[in-house]
Amino acid sequence: MSSGIYVALSGAVAQETTLETTATNLANASTSGYQRLRPVFREVLGRSVKRQLHFGAVAGTALDTSTGDIRATKRELDVVLPKDSYLVVQTARGIRYTRAGSLNVSND
Repeated sequence: MSSGIYVALSGAVAQETTLETTATNLANASTSGYQRLRPVFREVLGRSVKRQLHFGAVAGTALDTSTGDIRATKRELDVVLPKDSYLVVQTARGIRYTRAGSLNVSND
């Protein structure tokens, strides 16, 4: 089998990861405090019988921690967190971290 098929396959896998990451970001675009994901790729060198090949490989995804748009809500409990700051929230699944600054007061 031609070694070029592996190069093409690595590109297809990279495109699939990019598409999945974009779909996740679009699905969560209206969620307050959501930080988008960025695909991270790396180069892999391979060797065939006749020459050296360069493959693109998916290294994973990284959280984009850049500051998003700030919207005025005129609600007294809404906050804008400083860069690289998170609110600690206790959930049924344990402690979680969020940047969503839309706070509410409840009886609990």
